[in-house]
Amino acid sequence: MSINLAIRYSHPTATSALVRYARIDNTSSPVYTTRTPNPPVSPTTSAIVVATNVPNGQYVYEVTPIYPDLRTCTPEFIYTDACPGLISINAYIDSGNMIVQFVADATIPKARITINYPNGGQYAQNHVNTGGLVTVSIPIPSGQTGVFGIMGQSVCDEGSGFYSPYSNQVTVNNAGGVTPIAGNFRVANTTVNICNLTAVTLYTNGAFAIGGVLYQDSLLTTPLTGYTYAANGGNSLIYTVDTLTGQVLTDSTYACNVVITSLNLTDNYKINSVTGISGFSLPGAVPSSGIGHQYIGIRNPIIATATVDVNVTSNTGATGKLGLYRNDILLECLNVTGDGTYTFGAHGYAVADKLEVIADSGSC
Repeated sequence: MSINLAIRYSHPTATSALVRYARIDNTSSPVYTTRTPNPPVSPTTSAIVVATNVPNGQYVYEVTPIYPDLRTCTPEFIYTDACPGLISINAYIDSGNMIVQFVADATIPKARITINYPNGGQYAQNHVNTGGLVTVSIPIPSGQTGVFGIMGQSVCDEGSGFYSPYSNQVTVNNAGGVTPIAGNFRVANTTVNICNLTAVTLYTNGAFAIGGVLYQDSLLTTPLTGYTYAANGGNSLIYTVDTLTGQVLTDSTYACNVVITSLNLTDNYKINSVTGISGFSLPGAVPSSGIGHQYIGIRNPIIATATVDVNVTSNTGATGKLGLYRNDILLECLNVTGDGTYTFGAHGYAVADKLEVIADSGSC
């Protein structure tokens, strides 16, 4: 597409003007062309034709007033409209493809997507603007791993190469050799009651390890943010997490390894308190009402030989049993014959051992 350039210019004392013009879109070194002869500027205000049939684009006029004695004044600059930039652009990787999403002004026919490859090379193609959020799938060339840089431009005139300035760059990391592994985690900003929160599915690149990153998606593109602790359902250990990057920093030395469970299906009795486990406290009765309940808590990270006291309240004449388990293996069983405190003998527990008290009906 070609356009004509014209301006209206007047000056109180200048009689003519030196007029130059240059195309300035997509170049840092504009080349000026002088309009000849110098057009009169006073007193007329009629349009001055500067150029005809020039390629569509953004132009600048440089107008220098010339006085009757041929003195000149400081040039003035007048700009034509630029091609408006993209409203938004985003990108992510899915199944070996770069998915680019953009929004452009409804008047823009196309958008140009440029992808700078991490291992060298570039993709640059125009895509039709169908209105609203436009999604484009672009295959990633084999062997391209690392950080991709994605930018976009509005295409106002494809024939003349009239594009908007580049958008801000979006970066996407294609790590290569990605092996997403799902796990169940409880996340919080304190260890208080973290073990009883609802578990969420998070992902790691390969096996979970300190120094790795927790991701919210299986593509490993969205790291976990906003949390300082993550309890790993795989080993019950609680880890500190970088709130900005999702990186697993350290083993907090705490674990979700004390479990108080009620299997008392007849609602004969409930557990009021459990004492003797360093660092653990039961916030309320189990069950608080009705039948069946479980509470998970933490204990201090020490290897200890401890007696465990369990206080229960039972219905009149109710019987049952309490079992003490280490890593799901029964250590000791006590028959419940009424209200009171029941004491398990001393047993050794390693740092990561799971300690569980189970209330059930029946007898030992």
